[in-house]
Amino acid sequence: MALSLSERNLLRRGIRPDRKKGAVSLGQRPSAFGVNRGSDRPLSAEQFAVKDILSEALRAQADLIASGRYDGLVGKSGEGFFDAFVEDPLFDTVYELAKQEVSEVKDFMHYGKLMRGAMGAAMGFLHLSALSRITPERSVPLSGEDAFKIAQALSPDAETIIDPFGNKGLKRRYVPDGYGINKIGKVAEVIEYSSGPKGLQGLQQEDSFWMMVDELGSLAYTPTFLHVSPLGVNVPGSVERMPFNVRQYYRFYDYVYSTYKASSGAPTLLELRTQWEQSSVGRQVALGEPSQAIFPQARS
Repeated sequence: MALSLSERNLLRRGIRPDRKKGAVSLGQRPSAFGVNRGSDRPLSAEQFAVKDILSEALRAQADLIASGRYDGLVGKSGEGFFDAFVEDPLFDTVYELAKQEVSEVKDFMHYGKLMRGAMGAAMGFLHLSALSRITPERSVPLSGEDAFKIAQALSPDAETIIDPFGNKGLKRRYVPDGYGINKIGKVAEVIEYSSGPKGLQGLQQEDSFWMMVDELGSLAYTPTFLHVSPLGVNVPGSVERMPFNVRQYYRFYDYVYSTYKASSGAPTLLELRTQWEQSSVGRQVALGEPSQAIFPQARS
């Protein structure tokens, strides 16, 4: 059930609405942007499923962090962070999808947006994981795949949708980019990765955040809506700055698209896209979509 305006205002003050009694109960430690979820209500069947997912995902991610999986990103910033990212297995995953979709997503501007979003989410997850390695009191970040499993458990009847870069969502349901889990296994952060101001989309995500908090019930503890971005964002919540700025990020995207080669002699994404553009199918599509003529230029 969606939260009313008055209920969202109570939550912002750290007060949890009690829908059964028509009253409110005070949290143990009110937060400026978040809510303590009391343990007075029994878990629903959906919440029990989420509890199991949280426990397993937290254990797996904590083990990876302790094993040194993310140590290559620790303390890196700017070009150093990008260099470490290119050496990370998550980069290979994104790049393989980028190669598959470079001639499948017909609107190039949309392709660029999807690719930047996929790279940004991967880098954001790695950045938070590296921070958890050197700052043990921080929440442990869960992946987008884990976030999808949690949302699916809360809405088991919702239809699954998948974008060209493999990101899973639920039709007409909010699925965040990730979650931050505290040391007692509770959701402490609902995470979104972005490159800057979000406008209407950000306001919609904020509203969905409150509904997500309500659905999680006692599985969440003073949760914060965390934006991970090279810039500040113009919506409520907390911001974790990425270790590079937006200009550096777009230069890196241009390098990956125009110059990077997975192996010696392999084509770049720009070359693959150009080959498709010059094919008979590509020319036919381009005739109906003038924007296909717009491409980033390879850097010298």
